[in-house]
Parts: sequence; structure tokens; C-alpha cells
Amino acid sequence: MRAQPEYDEQRVNISEVEIPLKQHVIISREEPQYHDGRERHCDGGGVDGDGSVGSDGRNGHGRCIISTKFGNFRVVPGKALSAGDFYGVYTLDNACTCRLACWSAKRCVAVAAVPDTSANTVQCHLSEKGPINHTLTDTPDATYYFWEASVPNNFYGIMKDNYLYLVTNHQRTFTHGKELCAKIPGHRLATIKTARQFETVTAMLNANSWPVWVDLEKPGVLATPLQWGDGTLYGDGTVTQLATVVTERDYAAVYRLEDQNFDDKSDPDLYYILCQANPLGLDW
Repeated sequence: MRAQPEYDEQRVNISEVEIPLKQHVIISREEPQYHDGRERHCDGGGVDGDGSVGSDGRNGHGRCIISTKFGNFRVVPGKALSAGDFYGVYTLDNACTCRLACWSAKRCVAVAAVPDTSANTVQCHLSEKGPINHTLTDTPDATYYFWEASVPNNFYGIMKDNYLYLVTNHQRTFTHGKELCAKIPGHRLATIKTARQFETVTAMLNANSWPVWVDLEKPGVLATPLQWGDGTLYGDGTVTQLATVVTERDYAAVYRLEDQNFDDKSDPDLYYILCQANPLGLDW
């Protein structure tokens, strides 16, 4: 018979009663009891009547889950933590139990469930660091989870345009911002191509006075067309109906979004970072 994993005696408070982590994990091997009806899955799949998720998140963008009980977290199939990026390893029955083990541990903010097919178990790797502070590896059949609190932010959530946005809580350079967004699975420095996106994002940013870097560049001299980081020309999007481009430099530049303006700036300038993700797998 397989030996039970050795759990630390870190304690958690459940319904105002302290219980050891070991006891909590054993109790919690059933599907979680949902507060406010159900967990909400912002990949559009929702939760079926049997509690299963309607979409597995393997569209390359991952999946995000909004939960009043467990906290908001992201699910990333096919990724695992590198050696040295986790502080504890448990042998558990399944990925769900692994996720609950992380949720129960105060140190844990991210976790990877790596199947061991020979024993029909998972190796559960617990980490006290979020995705911007560790390296992920491509690992088929593994699942990586991280809680949104593991990424320092002023804002992190789904907006009315159905994209997921993160605003950092520290100002950084344009280059550092692109690198930071790319380290978070499924995220990139934001591209704001449509009028709807522009209205949605500027309402949130202006309400909080957050000037942010976006992935808009002028690659050459003044007459060179502006383009987004994915190569799309700025002029091809409906954002031009609402936004104003302020260009003062006659050389290559990058752009900040503030108020209703895209302003050309220099890379070393410091602004907040606007990261963007696409959990619904929309055309972006």
C-alpha cells in the first residue's frame, strides 16, 4: 500500500477552526463546495451540473477561475515548475487535491501537478513564488496553477471586452514590461486594437490615474506606420475612431497610454505595465 505523504504541520483557519494541513487535505479530496452557487470559470465553459469544467483551457491561453472560497487563480495545462522553484513535494491522488494542498498552505501561491503514470498519482510541487519569479518547463499532462495574488498588481481581472488585464503595482521600462508580461503564461503586453477595447481599458485606467505602457511602436522615422507588437498596423483597427496619437519624436519610439492618448516615449521612461490575456480564445 502506498505510504501517505508527509505533510508539514502548517495550520490553516477553516471556518474559524484551526486544523492541520494534513487533516484538511484529506477532508478536501471531494470536489469543493461552491460559495455563491458555483465557482465561475472565465473561459466561458462554466461548470456543468456534475461540477466538471466545460473547457479544458488547452487553447494556448490557459483558464482563469473566479472563486469566493479559494481565491481567483489561473490554470495552465502542459507546464511545470523547474527544479529549485518549489519548496515542497507531495505525492497525492490527483491534480485537484494538489491544488487544494497549495490553497491550504500559507506559503504556497503556485503549484504544479505532474502525473506519475506508473503509480497513478501526481507529484505535487508547491511554490512560494509566482510566475514572474520562476521558470516554467513544457511538461505534457502536467498542470500549473497560480493565484492572482502571486503577481503583484493594482488590478487583475476580466473586463467588459472579455479580455483579462493586469496592471502592475510598480512602474517599469517598456522592455522590462514586455518581459514581465511574457513570463506570465498566456499574457502579453497589451495591444488595444478596437474601439471597444479602448473604451473598456481607458475607463479603468483613467479612474485610477494609471499611465501604462502598451505594445505599440514606431519602428522607424516619423513617416513609418505605427504597429502593434504582433505586427498588426495601428491604422487597421477601429481604435483609431477614439484614440489620439501624440507623436513628438522623429525616430523610433514606444508608446504610453494615458487619458485618451497614445504618447510616444523612450524605453527608459517608467510607467505602469498593462498585461493582457485571452482566456476565451478570441481573435486578438
